Amino acid sequence: MDTIPLFLIDNKHKKQLKINRMAVYLQGKIVEVIDDTQQIYYLFFYKNHYLTGVKAAKWKKQSVIDQAFSKGIVFHENHPLTTSLLSSYLSFKISPFHHLMNNLKKQYTPQEIALIATYFESFIPDSDLFTQIQSIFYQYRRNGQMLASYRILQILKDFIPGKQWAIEIANKLEFTSSRQLYTAMTKELMVKDAIYAEKMLALHKDIEENFLKLHTLLINENRWIDLISLYIEKFISTPTKAYFDSLMKILEMNLNEDQIINVLESLLEKQFHLQEWNTLLIDKYLNTNNLEKALKLLTSQQIRLSPHQANQFEIMLEQLNIEDQAVNIEKLNTILPSLYKSNLLQVEKFLQKCVKALFKNHDLHYVQSWLEPFNRTHPNLPLLKKINKMSEISGDPDQQYLLGELYYQFGLLESAIDCFSWEMELNEANPKPIQWLAKIYREMGKELEAKAYQLHYLSIQKQAN
Repeated sequence: MDTIPLFLIDNKHKKQLKINRMAVYLQGKIVEVIDDTQQIYYLFFYKNHYLTGVKAAKWKKQSVIDQAFSKGIVFHENHPLTTSLLSSYLSFKISPFHHLMNNLKKQYTPQEIALIATYFESFIPDSDLFTQIQSIFYQYRRNGQMLASYRILQILKDFIPGKQWAIEIANKLEFTSSRQLYTAMTKELMVKDAIYAEKMLALHKDIEENFLKLHTLLINENRWIDLISLYIEKFISTPTKAYFDSLMKILEMNLNEDQIINVLESLLEKQFHLQEWNTLLIDKYLNTNNLEKALKLLTSQQIRLSPHQANQFEIMLEQLNIEDQAVNIEKLNTILPSLYKSNLLQVEKFLQKCVKALFKNHDLHYVQSWLEPFNRTHPNLPLLKKINKMSEISGDPDQQYLLGELYYQFGLLESAIDCFSWEMELNEANPKPIQWLAKIYREMGKELEAKAYQLHYLSIQKQAN
């Protein structure tokens, strides 16, 4: 995937950024980037909305950012989900923490502001953050909004500096009814405290019922990046056809073809052996005319091609210019026999190109070994008979003329010259190898040598007459 240009505005200085990785964790997303001096920054998002950036090289253990990169879903470099999140902004401004908190009041609830404040516990003094969140709690409590204040206590329970205080306050008699609401993951709780509900569902998402509830929550909030992340993680842990089909449905609703291919490619390193996944990726490579990647996947995985896919491959191979393509020809012999099952003319034509290319870097013995799979599937191919004949007579001094002709047919002009020169020395009166030498040197653009052999040929012809 192409790298998108990203810029950071830090104290009026504009810096270009490179993406390292992104962590998706609960409602937040944190993107680690570096500038051209290798300075590390972290871009913080609440859901899909940018908050601010922080310059840092380390963080506190057990902080939100630490948990995000250790327990969240992490995507490296230019993953489609990372670029989709960032592409709406391209330029990111660093805002001081107190300015950020003031601006958040315009678009977020006090509970959301309290949660967002915890994102920065590695970079803001604990006492400042605790005071900020605690003030929200007291404001609700003074107003008699006990459930609202109890929601803030749930956030403070995860905030290490305020954990013990929050636990003690939450156990007071005045919060009895609120505590009862939190004893089970009911629809009422999911409505009244979606932040807490999401956290608990995420912690226990290995339970299918919780996974489906989390799916519904993300759908309702239109958080498709989080939803795709959830299904990628689920498919990695449980690579079944059902989860794969669900993942593909979500991908196709939210990403374009190239992005979907990139997501599927990012899963390659997981060494999946799900036939449906491999088949779909092959389909997408064929539909986008990406023969190189299709061949690479075919040679690394055991994939059964459909008749339609095999036909598409054959058409693409016919148009392939092996000399210009970064195709691993050495591995093609593992898949070509199964592609060309009946069309002998096509396989002969393509193998001719492959063999010519192989001869540039390999000897006759290697080429013969490379063709071995075709001896089993296509034993009557003329090309195979030629290569086998070449191997048979390569050490026979009486067969150098024939060997020279065969080398010429594969475009191996230097080897053909050696053979015809040897034949010319053995049979000085025979004009045919001399005629071949004149022809080959002319084709190579060596006119002086060609003219010399042509004159020699004419001289022998006169002597013969």
